[in-house]
Amino acid sequence: MPTAPFEFGVSLLGNPWLDLVLVLVVGVAAGVINTMAGGGSFLVLPVLIGLGLPAGLANGTTRLAVLSQSVAGLATFHRRGVRAHALSVRLASPMIAGALLGAWLATLIDDRLFRPLIGAVLLAWAVILLVKPDRFLRPPDAEREPKLAAHLFAVVVGIYGGFLQAGVGFPLIALLTG
Repeated sequence: MPTAPFEFGVSLLGNPWLDLVLVLVVGVAAGVINTMAGGGSFLVLPVLIGLGLPAGLANGTTRLAVLSQSVAGLATFHRRGVRAHALSVRLASPMIAGALLGAWLATLIDDRLFRPLIGAVLLAWAVILLVKPDRFLRPPDAEREPKLAAHLFAVVVGIYGGFLQAGVGFPLIALLTG
């Protein structure tokens, strides 16, 4: 019978119970960050991988929390009058198609390749956000009808989100503000 909350073979803090506290704290922080802007998986993924979870499993695990955070955030924004349902419906199909393709592609990658790939993506987003963070902060003046380019970019965002959940909020914000 296990005496620790989970045992992946590694303890980041030297005590599995402290690791559980770390996961809980990072999970709450990631939930707040994801609901506000996105990028919370940048905190969760390294912690889960550091605890010994295979990169692909860590990547998939973050999606459960992201789904619940998204539903809670959507409900809160809806209650407060922030609604862009028409735009969301128009872009949902290409993003879902892309996400299915991206998720399938992620299942084809060996963990030894997936780990450095996750690290490279996290580093790339860190550089993008440090060099030009304001590109994600300018909302449009008014909602516009999405053109073909927006639908194609929605497919790309879906592929990225299906493949690697971490940081998908940033290209999604770029899509919605562009």
